[in-house]
Amino acid sequence: MNYLEIAGEKYGSDELTSHIANRLAEIGVNSFQSIQVNAGNNHISIAFDDEQDVDIANAIAGSDSQSRSNAFQSKNVVSFLLSLVNTSNQPGFC
Repeated sequence: MNYLEIAGEKYGSDELTSHIANRLAEIGVNSFQSIQVNAGNNHISIAFDDEQDVDIANAIAGSDSQSRSNAFQSKNVVSFLLSLVNTSNQPGFC
């Protein structure tokens, strides 16, 4: 089984997907239709209904690109997840 290790804990793709969905919902990014995480390749792909939510995901990932599609992709799910957790833990979102 493929997994990613974060802070000494091992997470599979399904666990990471669930955690990311919960954190996105916590910050009000609710238009995601699908979240695909490949723990073995450290890759994430999220399909959104709203291009603004794609822009928010890009900002969380530290990407400057403005999306012209409803999809966000990153080749570093660990970095995205850590940035997402940091964002959701900010005073305005707690």
